[in-house]
Formats: sequence, C-alpha cells, structure tokens
Amino acid sequence: MHPMFKKEYQHWLLRIFLFAVYLINGFFYIPRQAVISDEMDHSSYSFRFVKGHPQKIRPYDDGSTMPITALNTLPRIIEQTIHPGLKKNDNGASDIINGRYITLLLSIFIGVYILVWTKELYGETAATFSLFFFVFCPNLNAHTGFVATDAYAALFTIISAYYFWKWQKIGSWKNLLFFCLGLGVAQLTKQSLSILVVVFFLLFIFSMFKEKHSSNTIKRKVFQLFVATFLVLFVINAGFLFCDSFMPLGNYHFKSHSFNNLQASLAVIKNVPLPLPSPYLYGLDLVKLMTEMDPGDPRVSLGNYILGERRNSGGFWYYYFIILLFKTPLVIIVGGVLLLLNWRSAGSKNFFRNEFIMVVLITSFFIFFNFTVKRQVGIRHILIIYPLIYVLLGRLVLLAESKLQSKLIRGAVIIYSVSTFYFFFPNLIAYSNELVVDKKDAYKIFADSNLDWGQGKEYLKKFLKTNKDIEIPGTVPKAGKYIVSSNDYVGLNNDPDTSWLRRFEPADEVYFSYLFFDITEKDLQKYNFK
Repeated sequence: MHPMFKKEYQHWLLRIFLFAVYLINGFFYIPRQAVISDEMDHSSYSFRFVKGHPQKIRPYDDGSTMPITALNTLPRIIEQTIHPGLKKNDNGASDIINGRYITLLLSIFIGVYILVWTKELYGETAATFSLFFFVFCPNLNAHTGFVATDAYAALFTIISAYYFWKWQKIGSWKNLLFFCLGLGVAQLTKQSLSILVVVFFLLFIFSMFKEKHSSNTIKRKVFQLFVATFLVLFVINAGFLFCDSFMPLGNYHFKSHSFNNLQASLAVIKNVPLPLPSPYLYGLDLVKLMTEMDPGDPRVSLGNYILGERRNSGGFWYYYFIILLFKTPLVIIVGGVLLLLNWRSAGSKNFFRNEFIMVVLITSFFIFFNFTVKRQVGIRHILIIYPLIYVLLGRLVLLAESKLQSKLIRGAVIIYSVSTFYFFFPNLIAYSNELVVDKKDAYKIFADSNLDWGQGKEYLKKFLKTNKDIEIPGTVPKAGKYIVSSNDYVGLNNDPDTSWLRRFEPADEVYFSYLFFDITEKDLQKYNFK
C-alpha cells in the first residue's frame, strides 16, 4: 500500500471512529436529560406547524420558535403512520425525547463541515484535529441533545459561511445556490441569524472593492446578488408555508415599540406588499418585544446574572467575555492565543482569501450578542461561533516545528479534552473549565442555562429517593441537610422558600447544577434565626 494512501486511510478510519463516539455519546446523553420548558414551547409550535399553522399565536412562548424544529416531529409522524390511532397522555414528553435524536443526527453535519472546510484550508491532519474539537466540545454537545434551535443555528451558520467562502473564491453557480439555501434555512432556524444577511452583504461589498474587477465581472456579481436575494426570499417564504406572503406593511399589527415606530416611519409605503411571510416578521417583532422588556420580567427570562450580580434591567457589556472565559475548554483558549501570537507564520498571506470571513463572523456575533442583546441567558445563544473557531484552530497543526512536536501537542489535547468532557458527562449543560477550581463555586460566576436549565430534574428526584436525610428547603429556617438548584440559590427563580438559605455558603455541589447545605443549630444562631 502506498504510504500516502495508507495515511489518508488512517485519517478516515479515525474520523469514522470520532463520528461513532459522537453518536454513542449522544444516544447515552439524550434520555438522561429532563424535558425543559423551552422544549415544550418549540415542540408545541412544531406540531402546529406540521399541521399547516405556522402563525405565531402565543406572544412569549412562540417568540423564538422557528420552523426548523418541525424536523423534530418526524419520530411522532412515523409512529402515528404505523399506529394511526395512537394517543399519548404524557404531555408530549416522549415526543420531545424522541425528537431530540433528530437534532443529534442533523448536528453531525456540523462536524462534517468543520472537517471539509479545515481539510481544504490546512490539510488532512488539521481536518481530523478540528473534528476532534467538535466531537468533544462540551457546549455544542450539550445542546445537540435538545429540541431547540441553538444547535441548528450553529449548523446553518457554518454551512452558509462555507459556501459563501467557496462562492467568493471560485464563483460557481453551484456554490451560490448552496449558499442561498444555507442562508435561507438559517432564517428559519433562529431570529438572531438575520444578522448573517447583513454581514454577508457587507462581506460581498468588501470583496467588490478589495479586488479589481472588469465591468463584465461587476455586472455578473451584481446579477448574482439579485439572484441570491430572490433565492433566500423564496426559501424563507417556502419555509413558512407561504403564510401571508406579500402582505402589505400597513396590515401588520406589531407589538414591539421598534417595529411600530418603523411601521409608522414607512407609512408612505404601507400599501406595498412585503416579500416575506407574516410569521417571519411577527417572530422578529416578538423577539424585539422581549428584548424591550426588562430581563427580570418573568414572562421573558429570569434576569441577567454574572459574577454574583443579578440585574432585572439592562445587561452586562462583559457578559459573553466572562461566559466564554469560564465555559470554553482551556485547550481551546490556549490554542486561540497561540494562533493569534503566531498568525504571521504558516500561510497568513492568504488571510483575506481564507480566514477573513470566519474572523468577521465571529467578531460580528460577539459584538451583536454582547452589546445589543439585553436578555443574556447563556452560552447557548453564542454557540454559533464554536464551529468557526474549530476550523481556524486546525491551522495550529501547521505551526508545529516538527512531527514529534505536532504529535505531542495533539496527544496533550486529546488527553485533556477527553478527560474534562467525561468529567461532566452527562450533565454537559453545567460544564465549566479549570478556571472554576471548586465546582461548587460555579454559581458565583454564572447561572441560568449555563448551569441549570432544568436538565437535571430527573436526577434530583432519584437523588432525594436515595438520600432520605436530604431535603428541599422550606420557608421556615431550620437545621438540616438541604439541596437546592443553583438558580434558586442566587435568586433567579424568585423563590421565597430559599431566600433564608442565601445567608449560608454551600458545603458541596451535587451533579454540578445543585448545591448541598448542612445547616446546624449553631449556624442558625449565628444569623439570629433562633
């Protein structure tokens, strides 16, 4: 066997193994996560959608729901086809659990595109290296096991970014078509991905000015831009089943101040049909409505919380700096720093042709979420940057000065990544890196869906059955052993029953999401509870 062929063969065997590990982890992970409230909202909308009703009828529950989750109804559709008279009385729990496997299976394409893009940029070894980061990414894997839109958003971000890069580099109609499909479906996935339309348009304009083009090339590119606009609009309309497509602006009844003001300022064109389905615009309106409300409003969120401080109005400009610092595996942070320090080596002259698009997207997402979004509820909203980061980190392989150095670095990365991943598994939602030295102190840094998204409720029930001497705290302070959700302890759930417990420091953590207390009579006397 030729040495080059043998090496490529080894890479493909390793990649197949990594994808198998990803699926095994996922199939083990999914049934061990309790159904969370967000899944109930997405599931409710998706079943209405497949019955032909894509309208947004519940102002707060439907705000962030999108057509993409209709894919998660496939297991129930198959069940119903096989058993036409099937009825369930579990409030949709089994349909949600089964639907999670669709998210898991489709999210495997995040890894596929990381692999393909990295291979084209940096070669076979780098591609396998980047794929490894995806397979053992605690944050991405945490969200590929839910009926929600966060993992889908990461998938269609990298798909649209990859084909935009290919289109700009090669200029074929095939790449333009795939880019438009990716960008269009991204708009059916998460409202925040509307920022992609703006960023890609600016990147397109930048490329037009950066390179000298003939008049014919400019005409062709402008024509392609019009074609892209038509295709993206078609995908959005088709994705919402052409519901109220081309409804005039004046016929809309928006709820947010921003959209009402915009409608008023455009009164001159109120009778002009808009080339978009009404549920798409109403969804953007509802999300804007929720961002206009205080983060502590119970209809929209639990409030913003970071570094021990809770805010019911306004956000933290440094929120995602802190979240990424403490929830990103250290090996990724170190790799990113090394990449920045050594950027001028190993092919940096091709930066604008290769990495520029990814860097702009990562920066744009970071600025958008950190400085314009008032509801800061967790790392899940910025998951979309991780696949792009993993592609860029593949370049680290080119920086190694020798094969031995490269193997040592990859070996250290593998040992670290696998050990830290399985240390938290299967409660990956609560992952924190080694900068959080004592895991019981994680609540001092972050909470909400960064720590407890309700995913551990079933574990808690089993824990309380096994440990009869430990109980949920009541309203009246008394000595005893208690367990409480991190969110309850920091006050995000506004639970009056646990307010007295906040005087005491937890003795330990349980399942990374819960805090354990051992309160004595002496402790109570210290705070005049007795």
